[in-house]
Amino acid sequence: SGGAVGSVISVHSKKEFNELLAKTRGKQLIVVDFFATWCGPCQFMAPALEEVAQKLEGKVRVLKIDSDAEPDVSNTLQIRGLPTILLINDMSVIMRVEGALEANELLQLVDHYLFGGPPPQLGENLESVGPTQ
Repeated sequence: SGGAVGSVISVHSKKEFNELLAKTRGKQLIVVDFFATWCGPCQFMAPALEEVAQKLEGKVRVLKIDSDAEPDVSNTLQIRGLPTILLINDMSVIMRVEGALEANELLQLVDHYLFGGPPPQLGENLESVGPTQ
């Protein structure tokens, strides 16, 4: 539990998740990764999460939750696909992305939604695609 500063924290219960949210409320923004051990794209994302945790140390806490091991948390937050990334500010989910992200995409998302930076230029798989011409 706890984990080194600047590293991704694995959360192992709903109680622990709620405590972390309460502890960081108003102080730090939270990025939560819902993953599963059998999910390939989730494994692909693990280094990206580590990078974000290091780059934004002190500003953002990065949490990861095994969706299969913690169904309570997944159900509460209505996690459907994996991986799902949630950005949380002051106990509220302000952004949700399904699908694997690279570190630079994740950093852009965090910068935009949590720190008011420019809108992210995300890959095809994440853009909401309108009707084709």
